[in-house]
Amino acid sequence: MHSFAAAAPSRFAEIARWPARVILVFLLLLTVQGLSDGRAPAPGVTEGTARGEHAQIMLHRRVIEEVRAGADYHQLAAREYGQAGYPLSTVRLPTLARVHAGLPPFGPAVLLYALIAATLGAWAWRLSIGGLPVQRAALGSALLLAGAATLLLPELLVWHECWAALLIALSLALRSERRYGLSAVAALAAAAFSEQAIVLPLMMLAFSLHEKRPGEAATWGAVILLIAGILAWHAQEIAAATGMADRLPPDWLGSGGWDAAVMMVQMTGPLRLMPHWAGALIVPVALIGWAGWQNATGARGAVFLLVYLLLLAAVGHADNFYPAFLIAPLLPVGLLFAPAALADLIRASFGTGARTTGPASLST
Repeated sequence: MHSFAAAAPSRFAEIARWPARVILVFLLLLTVQGLSDGRAPAPGVTEGTARGEHAQIMLHRRVIEEVRAGADYHQLAAREYGQAGYPLSTVRLPTLARVHAGLPPFGPAVLLYALIAATLGAWAWRLSIGGLPVQRAALGSALLLAGAATLLLPELLVWHECWAALLIALSLALRSERRYGLSAVAALAAAAFSEQAIVLPLMMLAFSLHEKRPGEAATWGAVILLIAGILAWHAQEIAAATGMADRLPPDWLGSGGWDAAVMMVQMTGPLRLMPHWAGALIVPVALIGWAGWQNATGARGAVFLLVYLLLLAAVGHADNFYPAFLIAPLLPVGLLFAPAALADLIRASFGTGARTTGPASLST
């Protein structure tokens, strides 16, 4: 029986010295960049951010109530977003409003909590099938729940990214070499709630092409085409409702760099209550843990998280932190594998001998 403390060797157990040093330097650079934020590192949310968050929640609620009363979504949303000062380019897909409108008042909460339970169950299974002991699989599920803790707040039932985040996590847990249909369905559903979720099927397609898996590549290609069709239809409906289509104003885009991406992530979970330096340390460590998880899920999760974080750094806006919700449940899971990954990288970098504890996890 595996002990709770004994971790399997990471993907870096057999890495050569110089690649290990390059990875450690990259990790250090990310940490330093995250710590370079010139803004005050006070915990919690600023008054302006809190007001903006409340205003968006109230906007979503108004739209849902009027759709429930029979209003046309695109006509209504275009008017409400315009009156609130938001560009038409930011009008959300109608999925969430229609889910709420089609259920009794208690229905969305039941559905969201069922989705959380299904996601936790899928991840407990995913972590256990690779040989992890029950205790460590349970710890991984607890880390995922910690990342998703904010999603349990009742007011976030009307937040599109909360639903998409759980569906992304579910999709990644369900994917295997032989079974990827349900994973594709979950990814499609995630993108129907939040268009930013298209990053996941794009990444899945790239992996399946790299691994020469034509059947899986065709599946992910079909998902991407469906998402593109949904987005094109949505843009056309907004344009028809208003007689125009605007562009995203420059102040809705940012280029705050890695430190802004870390701050956006920090605003979506328990790190919200901690100073900025805590997020600057934890986010890169979680990433390296994902990269060190020695199986196909670990590789896909690491690439997805890194690409999404780099996109947040490139075009994200720290005051519009809600896109970071999409990775909030997944990111903390990397902490489960971070100690082994860091130990193997340090061992390889400084030549302190081979890793001998525990078997490698080879789940797909």
